[in-house]
Amino acid sequence: MLEKNSSILDKSKPPTIGPENLIVPEDIIERNSVVLRKYRNLDVACKPTKYSTDDNNPESKKAGATLTIWNELSECPYIIKFLGVSNLDIYNENVTVLEWAEFGDLKSLYESKNLNWKLKLSMARDVFRGLCFLNHIRVLHHDVRCENILVVEGFKCKITNFTLSRKTQYVTSKVHDGESVKQMMRWMAPEKLKPYQKSNQNTKIEPYTYACEMFSFGMLLWELSFNRVPYKDMEYEYDEIVEHVMSGKRETLNFVNCPPDIIDGFTEIITSAWQHENRKRPSTQKVSKILESLYKSHENNLLNLNEETNYEPQKSQESSFTTSTISTNNNAIEVVNKHVIDLLPLSDGIEHHNTKAKRTKSKQDYKICWECFNAHANIGNKTAMYWKGLYLWKGFVEKNQIEAKKLFKIAADAGMADAQLEYAFAYDSKNLKNPDLPFDKKECWKYLNMAAENNNSIALYHVGITYYNGKMGVKQDKEKGIGYLKLSALQDNPKAIETLDKHGINL
Repeated sequence: MLEKNSSILDKSKPPTIGPENLIVPEDIIERNSVVLRKYRNLDVACKPTKYSTDDNNPESKKAGATLTIWNELSECPYIIKFLGVSNLDIYNENVTVLEWAEFGDLKSLYESKNLNWKLKLSMARDVFRGLCFLNHIRVLHHDVRCENILVVEGFKCKITNFTLSRKTQYVTSKVHDGESVKQMMRWMAPEKLKPYQKSNQNTKIEPYTYACEMFSFGMLLWELSFNRVPYKDMEYEYDEIVEHVMSGKRETLNFVNCPPDIIDGFTEIITSAWQHENRKRPSTQKVSKILESLYKSHENNLLNLNEETNYEPQKSQESSFTTSTISTNNNAIEVVNKHVIDLLPLSDGIEHHNTKAKRTKSKQDYKICWECFNAHANIGNKTAMYWKGLYLWKGFVEKNQIEAKKLFKIAADAGMADAQLEYAFAYDSKNLKNPDLPFDKKECWKYLNMAAENNNSIALYHVGITYYNGKMGVKQDKEKGIGYLKLSALQDNPKAIETLDKHGINL
């Protein structure tokens, strides 16, 4: 795990993987220069790199520094995992071995498929969580755009391409590669575009800050929303783009067939992120609050996303350069099932539990929530199944831990982290006295790891402490345990923070 004040560039060289460990799969897949291989029975991507373990030329050193940074970020679930460096007979150069991205990069995906708005919300949240992690450990990506986001199984988004990444204390330099600048400037903040303006070519270079990263995220969110790169009409007029942005102009917003709350949230983020003055751009806390709130309100739909439902039948209208209108389609969805018409929305049931029932602990408040969760669970909602299971487990209205465990498993297998945690705890040794819930160490550990992989802070803590102490038959690995504990502590888990402090480990 990377410490806040560590110097990444001073770390050891990136790990190497023997080519004999990279197995050619039955179905050979190639994307541009990237090929699919199997490593430890996992799908991995092999991509040519300038880095060589035997070469000390500047280009190799630069590539090595990039890979060293990447290696230190591999524990974050929103960063594409870098596994090591190897070589393949089909390339003259070495290759980087990375986590395989089933759907390729986000730009290629939105160009080939019409992604629905709820999926775009989930993707935006993933990307921003990754940027928040980088910000916390004081790493700046420098090139935030959809092409540098990879989409893995389950349509989860992860940040990739750390070629230009630096620690915040390192001096920023002007990018002299003309082609690189042309590719990046559509997402660049005004203060970074200024040196490329004809009238300001001798101006002092402003340092790259997190405010620049925030500007780029705003442009990425615009790009994801409207399925095109910014200023596409100025395809070859790069000087025109610079002048356009430096004069305070931006792209325009024209949302079509988008839920009103997502329109409001995305509009607030985009317009505040691309403010000309960097001090006026929003904080990470503000943007995170908007995205997390939106995600929570649509979570019951997001949990059931699959490849078929993630694609819209018709493309959204692209943003216009000449007008600035925001439109919505508010056609109501007719509910045919008469039993569902008066049903309390699941989000309201969850809110009632969190804001009232937990506080009052009254049977009446618990019953309101129970009826909501039970009804939604009976029509197949996985989130509701988790909540119904929780109520059955704790006996707020009725108690049936056997049924609760079944519901936890259904929601857990649908990818819900809280359900994965509860299902793992259902196998905890405390329940050993209950013959209907026998302790199953293997099943407990499996689902605890699944919850940790989904960034559940409690699961991260328990996996971390298990590795650190070598419990449950797991081989002791203090370094791995510390990594999980730090990820948990980053989410303000008090037990993780206390454990790290107790052992004198800095976050």
